[in-house]
Amino acid sequence: MYIKFDKNGEYGFYTPEIHGEKFCENECTEITDDFYNFLIDNNGKYLINVDSVVDTITRDNLTERPKTPEEPREPTEQEILQEQIKILQETVDMLILDSLESDM
Repeated sequence: MYIKFDKNGEYGFYTPEIHGEKFCENECTEITDDFYNFLIDNNGKYLINVDSVVDTITRDNLTERPKTPEEPREPTEQEILQEQIKILQETVDMLILDSLESDM
């Protein structure tokens, strides 16, 4: 199995049978089956640290992919209602306290 990566550390897998022996030998780096399986099992969790690659690529050349912030989502109807109930309860609590203080 062969691997090819870009300057950002993204990578793809190549085989001589599909992509041609010349392409794989000239454009890619050969990796072990164990390393290939590790990358597949971790499903994109890692990027290749391009600056650390000399001749071979191993786990030592990997860096964890940065976490991408989740896209903000619209609140559900239930979340909106819960927030409104909370605000109403706080308002009622304040009115009760005001009433108690004015009675004193």
